[in-house]
Amino acid sequence: MGGKGSGNRTNSNPFNARKADAVDPDANARCIRYTRALGALPDFDRGDPAQVSARIDLYFDMCVEHGMRPLVGNFCVAMGVSKPEMWRMVNGDRSGDRLGFTSETKALCKKVLCLIDSNFEQVLMDVKNPVPAIFYSKSNLGWRDAPSETV
Repeated sequence: MGGKGSGNRTNSNPFNARKADAVDPDANARCIRYTRALGALPDFDRGDPAQVSARIDLYFDMCVEHGMRPLVGNFCVAMGVSKPEMWRMVNGDRSGDRLGFTSETKALCKKVLCLIDSNFEQVLMDVKNPVPAIFYSKSNLGWRDAPSETV
């Protein structure tokens, strides 16, 4: 029972291995406090470069205050948009216009995404196992494997 080929993958499933008692309660509480703080941010004028800059500064300050790394999804929450909306917007789609962004405030957001990317490169240099960060980067930062050349 549960042997090779039996279809029972319970023992090898990483999600089953992470039981509630294995979760670091301090890290979990920190993540929850941070996420709730991001969700509680008041709305702001996405067309005003000064307000967008202030929100960006607040976002990075919150990362430091809560001991969290800057991530694309959390930045999007701070900006009040979804990740797909953010990616479309910074890549030239006009969808950001209906959300109140201007060309100047879109450029500020694009710069932050570059900063998050740069920060992640630094993290990769400091971790023992960069594989999870690489998968995150492919999914959230547009990273891709270099194409191989066939001669």
